Amino acid sequence: MEVVYTGLYKAPNEVVSAAIQEDVDVIGVSLLSGSHVPLFRELGRCLREQKAEHIFVVAGGVIPEHDYTALLDSGVDAIVPQEARADLIVTTIKNLVAARGRI
Repeated sequence: MEVVYTGLYKAPNEVVSAAIQEDVDVIGVSLLSGSHVPLFRELGRCLREQKAEHIFVVAGGVIPEHDYTALLDSGVDAIVPQEARADLIVTTIKNLVAARGRI
């Protein structure tokens, strides 16, 4: 796997633009701010607008379980809890990409 780190405090449209430019399979976003629902909604909107729905979205960070449905409805493909070990994150990403036959 290759990881492209875009830095902190990027707007959803900046993340999507970078993902398209780098031809990524997965966007992973970790949030601690509590603004996960509106940010992932906007990220999903940007992906649809740019015809990039083929890019998987993985959400992580401090996300209460009661918000999982809203995130999944906005286009998030997988949610990893904040206490997730690195191997769970890697497995989640590999499984998403493998399901598309890219691994």
